[in-house]
Amino acid sequence: RRVHGEKSNSDQSVPPQGFKILNVDGCKVTLTKTFDDKVTMEVKVNLAGSVDPESASHQENDEAVQDGIQQSEEATNPPSLESRPEFEIRLLKPSGRTVVFHCAFPPADEDPLSSEVSDNTAELSSEPPTFVIESVQMENNNKSSEYFVFAELFDENIFDNVIALLTERGVNAAFQQELLKFCTSQEHGLYIKFLQELQAYCKE
Repeated sequence: RRVHGEKSNSDQSVPPQGFKILNVDGCKVTLTKTFDDKVTMEVKVNLAGSVDPESASHQENDEAVQDGIQQSEEATNPPSLESRPEFEIRLLKPSGRTVVFHCAFPPADEDPLSSEVSDNTAELSSEPPTFVIESVQMENNNKSSEYFVFAELFDENIFDNVIALLTERGVNAAFQQELLKFCTSQEHGLYIKFLQELQAYCKE
C-alpha cells in the first residue's frame, strides 16, 4: 500500500541546532531560540503546498488512485521530495521591537546548497545562506505597521546591514540545510496523514 511505503520512507528530523518547536497548528510550525542577550528568534513556516511539483513527478511516485487506493506490492518506495516553503524569521528584542524577514528557499535546481552538496555542518557554518529575503517589516510590541519594503529596493549598505542582523544570529548555510531537512520531514508526516485520510474516505 502507498501509505505503508511512505511510512517506511519517512525520515524523522529535528529543528535547526538550538531551536525548539514552539507551536504546531496543522501545516503551520513555529520554531524559537533565545540568545544570551534575551533576543528571541522565531522561524515560522507554512508547509501546505511546499513541495514543488516540478521538482519530481508525484505521478511517477503515486500510482493512480483506484480500487480504494490499492497499490501493487512490487511498487518501489518513492524518493524523498524536499519541502521548500516560504518562511518568516522574526528577531524580537526585549523592548518589544521586532524586525521581520519574509524569506523563500530557492528552487532545488538553482540552489548551490542542495542536500547533495554537503552535510558537513562545520563546513556549512562558514558559508552564507542562499535563501531569498523577499521583504522586511517592522513591528513594535507585536503590533505590525502593515508597511513592508521589498528587499531588492535596499541599497547595498542597507542590505548588508540587514544580512548582518541574521548572520550574527547564526543564520548561515548550516541553519538553512537543517531547516530544509526539518521542513521536509514535517511535510512528509502531513503527506502520510493526508494519504491515510484519503484511503479511509475511499474505503467508507
